[in-house]
Amino acid sequence: MKTSYLRVGTIYYKLIERPQISGDKITSLVKWSRETIIQDHGRSYTRIYSENL
Repeated sequence: MKTSYLRVGTIYYKLIERPQISGDKITSLVKWSRETIIQDHGRSYTRIYSENL
């Protein structure tokens, strides 16, 4: 799964897959900080991401 983020207002959420005991995966939203996204992908990533909304 590629890294996906969702921006709601000024808050970012990361889409993650959580494994279940059954072997299935559930997609969940986890609150993520803009600073962490910048550290992981660089400052230009948040600008590109915001323009694609």
